[in-house]
This record gives sequence, structure tokens and C-alpha cells, in this order.
Amino acid sequence: MLMFRKKKLQTKTLKNNKKSFDTILKEGAIFIADAHENGVNRKEFAKFLKKIEANEINAPQLFLMGDMFDFLSSGAQYAMFLHKQELELLDKIAQNTEVYYLEGNHDFNLSGIFKHVNVISLEKQPFYAKAANLTFALSHGDLHGDFFYKIYTKIVRSKGVIFVLNKLDFGGLITKFVLKSQQGKKICRNVENFEEKISQKLKKYKNCDVVLEGHYHQNQSFTCSGIKYVNFASFACDKLFYRFENCEFKAFEFYM
Repeated sequence: MLMFRKKKLQTKTLKNNKKSFDTILKEGAIFIADAHENGVNRKEFAKFLKKIEANEINAPQLFLMGDMFDFLSSGAQYAMFLHKQELELLDKIAQNTEVYYLEGNHDFNLSGIFKHVNVISLEKQPFYAKAANLTFALSHGDLHGDFFYKIYTKIVRSKGVIFVLNKLDFGGLITKFVLKSQQGKKICRNVENFEEKISQKLKKYKNCDVVLEGHYHQNQSFTCSGIKYVNFASFACDKLFYRFENCEFKAFEFYM
């Protein structure tokens, strides 16, 4: 259970936004990160969405913190076909529930896929939410990479690159190759000196009290330089999702 101390409301203006936040974080909001759904050895995300749709998991808001799929992009036709069920479920849920999808490094260029889901691209991260007089900065977690990583992400997120790959992806061969390479990766591991590494990155976050990220799969929280940092567990690894209640993020294990 991750707890935060309430404090007096402070009016803040974001550097690139006239308003001080993008949305109000609702009591009971659900957070889930890094499901890495691939339809082969990770299929739980679809089952999770079915529970949301059936109101077996109550979600006044749903925040997807990125890397919900091993690979997904609006130009990758085979990947969209493979995850047709999950994509339709998300859009259906979003007709009655606020759904915010923060793009990750495995799922990007998503705005053309959904009609009702609020897609938050990397360029629009951090995404700011307000609750209990606290400002929360939400990001997948790869926002402040080094120079070479930023170049890499611009290339792989390029609509032109995705368009060309899609034209060459006969029978989904390229997508299948990418997905197969992801299936064998060891994504569930501890990051050494994690707090020390993150403390350097926190200096780049501005105008917030709490930073929420996925990406690292660590399920840790700590405070550095007055900023509370929360790294959500990977749903693929730990089958955990979180509910925001009384300024706490309560972890729940997902049972199928």
C-alpha cells in the first residue's frame, strides 16, 4: 500500500500547458502497467479487460501505463489483427469509462486505432493529474532516456518507418519475428541500484508532487528531494493492478 500525505493546494502552471493539470484523478481509479500481451505466453490482459467490461472490477477511470502489448502500432496491420479483441474491448470500455493510454516503447502511434480512448503520446508525457491537493505526473517511464535512446525512439515511432515495414510485412512475417523475439526475453528482474538511478531522473520532472511510472517492472516507491516516486509492477510479471483510494495505491492480484 503506497500512501501520500495531503498538503495545502498550490496553484501551478505547467511549462507547456496553460492549465495546471490534464485531468482529475478519481477515487477508485485503476492503474495497470506493462502487460506485454502477445497472444502466446502472455494472454492475461484480455481477461483483465473482460472483467472491467463486466463490472467485476469497478473502474471509474482506467490508466494504462504503457507497454500493454509486446508490439502495437496503428500502421502495423498484423499486430492490430492479432490484438483485435483487446482493442475492441478498450474502445467499448472507454464509451462509459475514462480510459487513458500512455504510449510506451512497445506500443506507439496509437491515436489512429481508437475512437474513445484518450491516447497520451510520448510527446505529451508527463500527463498531469490532480487529486487531494497533490499533482501527479504520469509517464510510461522512458521519457528521459539518453541521446541515443531518444534517436532510436524517434525512428521506431516514425509513421514512415511503420508504413514501410507494414508494406514489407507479408503474412505478418516481420511482426511475428518481432513478437517471437520478445517472447523469450526475461522481463521480470530486479534493477540494481534502482533508487539511485531514478533519483537522478526525478530532477527532470517539474511542477509535481508524485511521479507515477511503469517501464521498469519494479513495484517500488520512495521519496527523493521532496518528490514521491512510484514504479508500478509489471502486470505480465506479477499479475498486479492498482486502485487509487484515499491517496493510496492499493495493489490487487488479478485472478482469472
